[in-house]
Amino acid sequence: MIGIKTEDSVGVWLQQHLTAARVRATPDYTLRDAVQWLQNGEVVAFAGGRQRLSSGTRDAPGLRMLEDNFYGVPQSIAVPLDHPDRLRAIEATLAEMRSSGFLVDSIARSGIEGLTVAPADARQR
Repeated sequence: MIGIKTEDSVGVWLQQHLTAARVRATPDYTLRDAVQWLQNGEVVAFAGGRQRLSSGTRDAPGLRMLEDNFYGVPQSIAVPLDHPDRLRAIEATLAEMRSSGFLVDSIARSGIEGLTVAPADARQR
């Protein structure tokens, strides 16, 4: 049994793709249920976003987070096809924000753990 947060994209994906395991869902955003289920063996694992899991389980002894990602959720920006100038402007701005260190610094200031800046070549069209 794998624990998930109700309506979390990771949980929805697991429910659609798991064939040899079941999921147990919780609406608890604080992840108290997740910690309890893991500690008492009701689930063998709990899946969710790295940032939320990191902060929600920080003070829970005996738990660890796997370093690897099993489910990538790329974020994107959409622009109308008839406005390639907007796409060029956004790409130039993001390139500058990457090279200047602004994105890395912003993440550091946010205090969100496990969040990284995608490399420029990671985009998919």
